[in-house]
Amino acid sequence: SSGFIYTTALPPAIIGAIDAALDLVPEMEAHRVDIFKNIKLFTDDVRSLGFGLGKSNSQIIPLLIGEEKETVMLSEFLEKMGIWATAIRPPTVKSGSSRIRFTITANHKPIHIRQLLEALSLWKGR
Repeated sequence: SSGFIYTTALPPAIIGAIDAALDLVPEMEAHRVDIFKNIKLFTDDVRSLGFGLGKSNSQIIPLLIGEEKETVMLSEFLEKMGIWATAIRPPTVKSGSSRIRFTITANHKPIHIRQLLEALSLWKGR
């Protein structure tokens, strides 16, 4: 096919990894349930603290802060609390829309989510 003349095939290791991943997908229902529970726990409680989350429909959830300086201060505060949370700021996002981007996984336990929520509550009440 003329459209494939100058393309490069994926390396065999990548093809093997994709094949292995596809074998795992049917067995991961428990992980899917866990991740959705974790997302709901986080989003419901963090909204009750008064934080905006944007319109995320995935496990990648932006905690909208706005000002760059405030976002960096929150990131540093969370790090001191033992939570890795990188500030996302201009030029990655539009000026005035800085945020902390959290990725919730099935491997997080409710205690991890609650630790984060407690830290955010402390930040909010400072």
